[in-house]
Amino acid sequence: MAKTKYGHLVKTLPIQKGTGGANAEELIWMIGKDLEGFNLHFALGRYQGTGVWHPWAGPHVHPDNECLLCFGHDTDDPGYLGAELELALGKEQEKHTFNTPSLVVLPAGLPHCPLVTKKVDKTFAHGHVILGPDNEVDWWPTDSKPTPTSGSEYSHLIKPLKVQKPPMAEELAWITSDQLEGFPLNLVVGLCAEPGRWYQGKGAQVHPYDACLIFFGHDTEHLGHLGAEIEVAMGEEKEKHTFNVPTVVIVPKGLPYLPLEVKKVNKPFGFIIYNLGPKHEARWID
Repeated sequence: MAKTKYGHLVKTLPIQKGTGGANAEELIWMIGKDLEGFNLHFALGRYQGTGVWHPWAGPHVHPDNECLLCFGHDTDDPGYLGAELELALGKEQEKHTFNTPSLVVLPAGLPHCPLVTKKVDKTFAHGHVILGPDNEVDWWPTDSKPTPTSGSEYSHLIKPLKVQKPPMAEELAWITSDQLEGFPLNLVVGLCAEPGRWYQGKGAQVHPYDACLIFFGHDTEHLGHLGAEIEVAMGEEKEKHTFNVPTVVIVPKGLPYLPLEVKKVNKPFGFIIYNLGPKHEARWID
């Protein structure tokens, strides 16, 4: 293989076998050291069973801000989750139930879980992003005693993914810091069904923050299938990298990247973009 300058920034997503049951059948997990030392790590998995996640533990706490993502694999209906989930929030273990694609905002230090999959009609996807380089977690015992609340103290932390139709993809939801309790994060969750160049007529762009672009498939039996061929240019040299498996493109702040061209689509694919800044900022370069 020819040596490249930016090849280390275009990485095939590692697929692990999950434990099954209510937990993931297959799972992707990458931490800061896998991502050029970014102050971020993320996971993404496919789920198809009912029951309690982590039945051996009660709530848990992270020292860093976290977001949970839940969305469906029905590419004809991005508003369909295909499952019903119940999540406990706060030391009070206030229970919240949702059955549509949603994002859960978890400020650092907020106890959360147990998480229960109450019903599954179709395999769904769940992932998280934590704004810290490592997976630090403090597990509480299963007999942790909740205290009562009004039942809505934490409801503002569960947000539906509102689907839009932008020019660069079929469907997406864009979420900024002001919707994320002020986290230094803005993110995009999207679906692409057609080949073509993103940001038609534009060249490369540069961000003042670190970013990750995650490309994954919607095969409900095989997380390692992307269903598309994508080419991205990296650096001032516009060094081209092409991939056809689930991949993360790592973009350190100040590094020019793009254009991005979807060369072929066999099946609509998903993407998540994590930008480690409070709002989307980009400077375009010819």
